[in-house]
Amino acid sequence: MINYKFLLLYFLVLLESSVMAQKITSNAKLIGSIVYDAEDKGSVTVGNLSIGKFYRFSREPDTTYKDEYPNNWSDGAKLTDEVLNTGPELNTAQYVGWKGTRDLEITVDLGRIQSLEKLNVNGMASVQLNAQEPVGAAVFVKQEKNGKWVLFAKQSFANNKASTGNKPFSIEVGGPAMKARFVKVVLKPSSIGGKSGLILLDELSLLGKIKNTWRSVPAEGCFHGAFPTSVGYSKEELAGRKGMVVDLFEKQVGKQLSMVLWYQGMAKGRGFLEIQKHRENHLKKDYNGVRHLSIGWLPKELKPLATGGYDEFFTNYFKDSVDPTILKGMNEPIWIRPMNEFNGGWVPYGLDPITFKKAWRRMYNIAEQLGAASHHIFVWSPNYLSFPDKDWNKMEKYYPGDQYVDWVGISSYPPGKKAAKSEDMRYPIENIKEAYEKYAHYKPFMISEGGFSDDIDPVRWVREWFEFKTKRPNVKAVIWENHNDRVISRSPEALELYRKMVQDKYWLAN
Repeated sequence: MINYKFLLLYFLVLLESSVMAQKITSNAKLIGSIVYDAEDKGSVTVGNLSIGKFYRFSREPDTTYKDEYPNNWSDGAKLTDEVLNTGPELNTAQYVGWKGTRDLEITVDLGRIQSLEKLNVNGMASVQLNAQEPVGAAVFVKQEKNGKWVLFAKQSFANNKASTGNKPFSIEVGGPAMKARFVKVVLKPSSIGGKSGLILLDELSLLGKIKNTWRSVPAEGCFHGAFPTSVGYSKEELAGRKGMVVDLFEKQVGKQLSMVLWYQGMAKGRGFLEIQKHRENHLKKDYNGVRHLSIGWLPKELKPLATGGYDEFFTNYFKDSVDPTILKGMNEPIWIRPMNEFNGGWVPYGLDPITFKKAWRRMYNIAEQLGAASHHIFVWSPNYLSFPDKDWNKMEKYYPGDQYVDWVGISSYPPGKKAAKSEDMRYPIENIKEAYEKYAHYKPFMISEGGFSDDIDPVRWVREWFEFKTKRPNVKAVIWENHNDRVISRSPEALELYRKMVQDKYWLAN
């Protein structure tokens, strides 16, 4: 007798296996039971490839017009700092200048391979200083450090010496798009001024297409994450434990976590080994899959990060973070979230967009040089609303550039009634709307921390939290901040709903 139920089940299993195989064979990855998107899925955006990037020059600049903040991989930062002078004023601090008639070479490291389309060089001609425009420019590219230089484009220019006063100039060199990580710009000075002539440069822009990263993104579903502190549990449950209690949270909500948040001070003396011990002691115990780790990395100051005061700290940290002898086979990436909620006045590194971007880029560039940027995932994470909510403090003012951000995160908490623009904004769906609409259509997007407060409906908050599945489907990770008045056990009704809704396989756990 034919067992039709068995046959139907058999064909359904075959169909599901076929679908899974198609996902895996299309450059996707299977880790545990989670299928990850192909890393080449990231979109392409147009922009300035060289903003904040490290570069070297072939000869030292004049001491009056020297570069700023060199480090082990860079001769300075002025020429890619985004600050462009468009008027006739000559601010010595803004320019880098070279005397003489020898060709000047500036080599920019883009950090990873991008698509170059055009070069812009901005500077100043000055009669008083005998500063003149270059009369020629050539651009060479290569993809590997030890590769051979290939000509991208070259061009000659008229000797447009300033007739009186100061005259800003901009020269452009373009050609067919070429893939490059390293770009060498060769500028030929004018010979009219002789050895005393100057090239005064303001900004060097390499324009082209930026390939956005798309790493460790679930093909379907959303990472189920939490900040699992010891707050909210009885003495009997804790049995003397403090700090991270992953197992207690998982038992409480009835599902394993696929992402765990922890915090670390960005301070000298607190290195990567501290984080590695957390991974070894807490994230692997009694667990057969992968619990990804997200780090909230918090400094107590900002300017020294931008000006080189933390270079040695970053160097040691990122070296350790990719050292096989330290990782001991734990090679999955870490979601590194530096300086979050920078658009709020409650953090010591906030409310300074220009310095923040310089600090972020410098940190990320060092990570690139050491292989950490390609191994880990850097999460740029503003608060859901800027405080103060002014144009100069909008979250996008702090954005360092697509080439510096792997994922975008958001802190999602209920604003006070006075700050809320509507009652709906006090709940998740509307709360994350601004950041979601700006970034989630082309960057992997996550709730990097969030939860209810004591003056809203906790059941509604939890319901909307899980409605991201249908109403904010580009959210790829959620992290419940189980701390202070946000512990899920504070509301038995909210906890019961959480336990019920998280069972949907959409909320990923291996």
